[in-house]
Amino acid sequence: MADHAREQIRDKVVTKVTSLTTTGTRVYPSRKYPLDDDLFPGLCVYTLNESIDEEEGKIEGIQFRSVDIVIEGYDALVAGLDDKLDDIAAEVETALFGDRFLTGSLTALDLVDTEVDLNVEAAKPVGMIKLTFKAQYLTAEGAPTVTL
Repeated sequence: MADHAREQIRDKVVTKVTSLTTTGTRVYPSRKYPLDDDLFPGLCVYTLNESIDEEEGKIEGIQFRSVDIVIEGYDALVAGLDDKLDDIAAEVETALFGDRFLTGSLTALDLVDTEVDLNVEAAKPVGMIKLTFKAQYLTAEGAPTVTL
């Protein structure tokens, strides 16, 4: 069976943010970041809530979907951490908005939230920047593997 459209979109996002200047190929399609020293700085990419608004376009049989795509950037707790996290965010935003519709998969992509955090209680203290994007796309009712 073909992958759900949400998975296809997530995979395209992973491809877009792989090989950025700061994070390189250290991109993990997961909610959990591996904390090995040689894996910093890096990114985690995952999806969260998805909603379907069948009233938005009022087209019979078409589902207007909206999914939260989260990209978390991590780096070791070192001098200049805030600057490095901001660099990661700038590179991610540039990469995604360079192909805002992911080659026809999306109808809209918006950055809706950015959070910066520090975890000094972990075995390895890390800094994290979390970017949440709202991605909108269309599928036919009963055909969640194909974007329209």
